[in-house]
Amino acid sequence: MTTKIESSFLYAQVDENDVIMVGFADDEFETSNYILLQKALVINEQDKKLGLDKVHITYSNQVNSTYGEILKVVLKNGLAEITFDSKTANELNIDEQLEIIFPPNNTKLAEVKHYLAQMFAGKDGVFNSEV
Repeated sequence: MTTKIESSFLYAQVDENDVIMVGFADDEFETSNYILLQKALVINEQDKKLGLDKVHITYSNQVNSTYGEILKVVLKNGLAEITFDSKTANELNIDEQLEIIFPPNNTKLAEVKHYLAQMFAGKDGVFNSEV
């Protein structure tokens, strides 16, 4: 099965703490359904030991969040597909496959592509873009 969400708001930046943030949400201000991916640019040995070197994923609320394993991200014009390992999907209370539908030619698409590429740099084959 596949979990699907519709997103009218795309978000991508590096915050003041050097954390890459990429998000897809149903609304910019009245958000109820969203996925937020976060990953630190600087990771030390202690972070690795604690498992904090992975992507932090939040699905629609803090209860459904974890440092998890993303197996694949495919970005298309109007669609993003994220595949999680089964442990991560269980912790997020979603299916292993997440499909995010958003308006084609979104003005934030280039930023989302840039930051996803940066987030998964060094992990061959995880991030693929068709835009």
